[in-house]
Amino acid sequence: MIDELLSPSISTFLIKGSPGAGKSTLALELLRRNGKGTYVSTRVSKENLASQNPQVSLVVVKGAEKELKIGGVPLDAKDFRLAGSREIVSLVLDKVTSDPGCLIVLDSWDSIAKELDPVERLRTEKTIVTIVQSKESKLAFISEEPEGTSTDYLVDAIIELNSEVSFGSILRRIQVKKLRGMAIAAPTLLYTLNDGRFSVLEPPKILLPGQYAPKRYRPIANAGDTYSSGISDLDEMLGGGLYRGLTIALEFKRDFPAYMHSPYVQAMAANLMTNGSGYVMLPSVGVSGRSLRDSLANFIPKEVLNSKLRIGSYRHTEAASVFNLNASEVEETFEETWKATDALDKDGPLPSSILIGLDKLEAIHGPTKLQRHISKTISRVKSSGGTATFVVRENTTNKDSIVGMCDMHQIFELMDRAIVVQSVKPFNGASNIEYDYSSGWPQVRLIPIE
Repeated sequence: MIDELLSPSISTFLIKGSPGAGKSTLALELLRRNGKGTYVSTRVSKENLASQNPQVSLVVVKGAEKELKIGGVPLDAKDFRLAGSREIVSLVLDKVTSDPGCLIVLDSWDSIAKELDPVERLRTEKTIVTIVQSKESKLAFISEEPEGTSTDYLVDAIIELNSEVSFGSILRRIQVKKLRGMAIAAPTLLYTLNDGRFSVLEPPKILLPGQYAPKRYRPIANAGDTYSSGISDLDEMLGGGLYRGLTIALEFKRDFPAYMHSPYVQAMAANLMTNGSGYVMLPSVGVSGRSLRDSLANFIPKEVLNSKLRIGSYRHTEAASVFNLNASEVEETFEETWKATDALDKDGPLPSSILIGLDKLEAIHGPTKLQRHISKTISRVKSSGGTATFVVRENTTNKDSIVGMCDMHQIFELMDRAIVVQSVKPFNGASNIEYDYSSGWPQVRLIPIE
């Protein structure tokens, strides 16, 4: 989206949104990307601009003279709090003449425009747009006016920033309302203001074996009495890692494709197994146990998989690491799961962890007897000192009671093509999930959505 705003076909654009939505942060990000330009503030001083935006710093050049920098590069900032429309037009003409191709940010334009009558406002905006276009430069109008104005009709592009509260977290959404001369590929996208930067949340990159260069997995060491999850951000969120006996409910919203959590599971399974724990899996709907094993085999030694991984399957097979289940008997399913777990525990050195796709078990066995077996499973995990992860869907019959029994509850949702995970219990807000394969295996990053 930022690339589109800086494309040659876009000369002027309008960034709209309520106070605190991140309009100034987006404008500063555009200035960084463009490489040259001027930030014109009609609202705050240079000192306040620096204090309110983490990416902007105020440095003393010599004596009492101060200079703003963004990302270590000098930022040409003008304090126009007492200026009028004529001064704005004069500044725009001067800048685009002396520095063609620059980006000028008017933050905010509505504080000037509201002092003009409609005819004079339209004339002034037409003049500014014509000047900018004639010098092949760019200009961003920043506004908090929710209704359509003359600015909306004159500019080449309109971007609106909105936010909503979900499970106690602020989710920010950018809407592309106008993009003259270009197709709008994604009308809405999520964004974050994490670390004071404006970042659009991208669709996840999920690669299969053969699509990246694998390397031997290097685990994150366990610390004290906790197991590392293999996801540094999750370990930090939990105060060090997965504590012994931890039970986790992973809830998928109705439209969340199950395969999109596979790298997340792979990261946890790989780290637990290479640190000495067994890992037992009853995959959820839409996830193939064979594909999971093949993915892990890409970066985990075969001897580790054979000795530490067990996958339950309702399709009878003699494949390594697989134990067979009976689709007609739910009791037998759990008995076989615990036999596999006990066998791994005997070999040690650490208790095993299990993952159970309750959405698949409910589809095969029905919901009636499942809750009793889940309660027993949780009790066994608490006693053994391993961990248990239960995958449920939004419409899983016993979802609420299962979530209530678990120590941890995360909700996975696909929003505007990005994966959002909301840590509801314990509360840690919302994060965007990114997968990175540059190390030779799937690494998971949880980026706070703030």
